[in-house]
Amino acid sequence: MKEKAILDVLKLRMKRLKKHFLKLRKSFDPEELHDYRLEMKKLKAFLRLLNTHRTHHETLKLNRHLKTYYKLTGNLRNLQLHEQRIQELANENHLTLPVVFTELLEKEKEKAIEQLRVEEQKLSFKKNRKDLLSPIQLEIKAGERKSYLLNQHTALIAILAPASFSDDDLHDVRKIVKDIGYNRDYLGSYMSLLLPALLVKKEEADGLAEKLGEFHDLCVSQTLLHLPEVIQIKELAESTVLQELQRVIECKKRTMKEEVLQQFANI
Repeated sequence: MKEKAILDVLKLRMKRLKKHFLKLRKSFDPEELHDYRLEMKKLKAFLRLLNTHRTHHETLKLNRHLKTYYKLTGNLRNLQLHEQRIQELANENHLTLPVVFTELLEKEKEKAIEQLRVEEQKLSFKKNRKDLLSPIQLEIKAGERKSYLLNQHTALIAILAPASFSDDDLHDVRKIVKDIGYNRDYLGSYMSLLLPALLVKKEEADGLAEKLGEFHDLCVSQTLLHLPEVIQIKELAESTVLQELQRVIECKKRTMKEEVLQQFANI
């Protein structure tokens, strides 16, 4: 992949990132938040591919404020998805919506948005674009594509080697699968040569990533239901509902984990 093609990808990614940022900051709509984070993930994945054979000094990096902002969007995204999931699970299981807990989530979302408002003042897309487009010898050679895929596959095998996997392990697997997917258009035939069939076939890889994403979302919900502020809710009816939601989430996690482990047999 030659320099012009690489520069075109970087310019496009930065252009789309800024576009979604300008939309996002208006209202922090869940869909805009998702689109912004998706563009950021694609940019980060492409940079990892570009940095495969670069020394630490040559590494292409995102501005620290851009990285901080991305991290904060993740916090808000988790709260938004959790609120949606709790409503869905309550309806599916004929449970009363936990009002006190929902109000707690709203307050946490407000705090997260305040943090984003502060951090957005420090962002400079122009500077970050200049930093990414200025390096000399911007090229992805065949050896770098091979090394990138081998590194990702090795990392994947290392995670899957133990007899059991933690929730964090499964999240790490998802990040690798997604990372490869974002770079699919730039890896060519090396994918079929160096990766298991499950990751080569787009439909299957996307399906695995989606299932792992759903599993991670359940993990986040489980964590939020165990926050000290939630545990301290004393109202009996609401406390009973929250306990039932915890049980439902744990059952869903167990079932989903078994399904995912069956797919891992093909890696």
